[in-house]
Amino acid sequence: MKRLFSLILCMVCLAFFAMQAYAAPAAEENRRITLTVLSDTHLFPHEYYGDNEDYQRAFNTDLKLLKESEGMLDKVISLVEKDKPDGVLICGDLSKDGELLAHERVSQKLTESAEKLSASGAATRYFVTNGNHDINNSAAVDFSGGSAAPVRRAMPEDLRRLYKDFGMGNADELFDPEGTGPCCLSYCSEIGGCVTLLVIDTCIFSTDPTALRYDAQRTNGRMTDEVLSWAAKKSREARKKGNIVIAMCHHGIMPHFENEQYHFPDFVLDDWEKAAAALADAGVSIVFTGHMHANDIASYTSPAGNTIYNIETGSLCTYPHAVRKVTLYFDSESCTVNVSTDFLDSMSFEEPLTGETVNVSDLGEYGRSNTCATPRSAIIKLSHKAALITDDIRRSPDGVSGLLADLLGCEKEDPGAGITGLLLEKAGGLGSFNSTVNVSCEERTLVIDYGPGRLKIDTDSLAAAVNDIVSRLDEVIASDTSGEFDDGELAAALADAVRLPLTRLMNTEFGGEKLIDVVNEIYFGYHYGNENENIGAKRVKELQAILKSDELKNAVCDAIMECLSAISAKNGYFAKNVLSSRLDLDSIISYEKAGEGEDPLGAALLMRSRTAMSFTACDLLRTFCDIYGYGVRLIPDRVFEKAVEKMSGMINDMAIDRDIPDDHSFSLTVPRFPKAGGDGPDSLVPPEEDEPPSTGSVRNYLLPALALTAAVLTKKRQKT
Repeated sequence: MKRLFSLILCMVCLAFFAMQAYAAPAAEENRRITLTVLSDTHLFPHEYYGDNEDYQRAFNTDLKLLKESEGMLDKVISLVEKDKPDGVLICGDLSKDGELLAHERVSQKLTESAEKLSASGAATRYFVTNGNHDINNSAAVDFSGGSAAPVRRAMPEDLRRLYKDFGMGNADELFDPEGTGPCCLSYCSEIGGCVTLLVIDTCIFSTDPTALRYDAQRTNGRMTDEVLSWAAKKSREARKKGNIVIAMCHHGIMPHFENEQYHFPDFVLDDWEKAAAALADAGVSIVFTGHMHANDIASYTSPAGNTIYNIETGSLCTYPHAVRKVTLYFDSESCTVNVSTDFLDSMSFEEPLTGETVNVSDLGEYGRSNTCATPRSAIIKLSHKAALITDDIRRSPDGVSGLLADLLGCEKEDPGAGITGLLLEKAGGLGSFNSTVNVSCEERTLVIDYGPGRLKIDTDSLAAAVNDIVSRLDEVIASDTSGEFDDGELAAALADAVRLPLTRLMNTEFGGEKLIDVVNEIYFGYHYGNENENIGAKRVKELQAILKSDELKNAVCDAIMECLSAISAKNGYFAKNVLSSRLDLDSIISYEKAGEGEDPLGAALLMRSRTAMSFTACDLLRTFCDIYGYGVRLIPDRVFEKAVEKMSGMINDMAIDRDIPDDHSFSLTVPRFPKAGGDGPDSLVPPEEDEPPSTGSVRNYLLPALALTAAVLTKKRQKT
């Protein structure tokens, strides 16, 4: 009898210790964790606002609701304070362009909200990551003084300080606590005792505030081998104890539509397949991202058979102003993740110049109206790109020759060879524009047959002329003390040249639809998500038919001709100082008359060859097309067809979702504990033999063993 009592006591003790080991997952059974996810707040401080040309250029270059951005963040924070989720994830691009004041304002708002939530008894925690706009960004400027003036840029140490309470300082583990190198702001935190959050800094920036723009901050993103190894280690540790692992970063870790990595490579991680596979195989279930300003859900299955989901959330300050709501339901065996999408319907903001409160009752329509593409925004963006080229020329230690050498892969002393080599390479594949004009190459000579005559262009002489022009331009830039080079003449001239033809082209109707409306339909349709419902395959074919129409081709040719005419009519700083020398056209272009009859082009060429440089390539092409009309195509058919094919493919890829069609709601069930050697997303590397058993091991093996022992003892007692 005593022996039996001892056995029963031993069994009770073992059961007690087993239950202690199992207490954590048992307590989490039927547990619920809630998250709010937002992205790309792009907060722009009111103090920096100015109603001037520089601000309009910035707004139209990258359409965002900038003066409304503070009010937009305030709106979401008020919803968070009402819902009291366990965690709030903000997926980067916290500031407009890395202004220190913008980060200070975001930090202030999050701090005040966290304190308010804590006082109400809520355990809500904010978690942030940085985006490509946020660190050492040369576009950090103040417009309030009448023009754009540089302001203090935020650096990694600033973000660590300002967001120390929002993951970057108080996390369970920091990847690189003091560093400033790649992925240095990555961290790991636990939410609610059963969710592990991996935040990975995917941004590329330098920490030298005097660095050139293209070194200081880049649009594309990456995950280094070191941060992937660290993330995989943290994920495996979390999965062994029954946690669900989610991640957050700024850049998409996989394409969100067919061929996105080719159409928009800066919006998908460099070497994305490697990163996605590493995270999937380590047990990460979902990654929340932003960057593209679109609502989309995509998936990727690694070669090992593990699937990971990328939930991309649109920007707060662009249509459709989306916020994700995430609920994770836990039982002892699994976790079910439900994702829904809310679209902000209204908000208020303070007008920066007057201080008046503006109430927006229909935010969706307000966002569409104020962030749609227009001919004006396209022109301003084009002008801005030209200004950036001018700025790059000024900054380049080797001037124009150095930039051309980098672009063309040629020697900086001979950019003409790079240009003519490219010309010969491309022209050799053009062949017939149509039945009237044919382009061919004879060794180093470009030959244009156009019916009444033949033009031969000696590319060696052309290269020498290009080198002379480039060296003259570099001399003018180097010796310029008047500041004329910085007055934006190049950008202004380009804008003037394209303004009217581009406006006419984008407002022209094709099949009853304006081209600008087609552009916005695809743009807004993709960013809203659920493309298959909102656009659909039938609509895609209608839009592709517009691209392939002869009407569009003729309109594009008209627009290009107008641009060329406007450019060749300019006679400003560059023409005066750089192109003023006589160009020996006789050494570059030779003319042969093909037969009887008049050849107006040949006559014009012979007459103008004795004039100064005012007879430019634009003049030649304009004269060519003016004389022979559009029977001589400005754009070769095969070139136009190739461009249409590319644009049609992009529309098809963006407007038809071939992965997860419902981008607004999503559900996923994930096993709590990994199965060694199993299939699917819960398949992980087995734990090392010297590690203690996880709580899952206790549950799966120890408790059944105790039950069996109890049954044996009961039967033995009955026999006794």
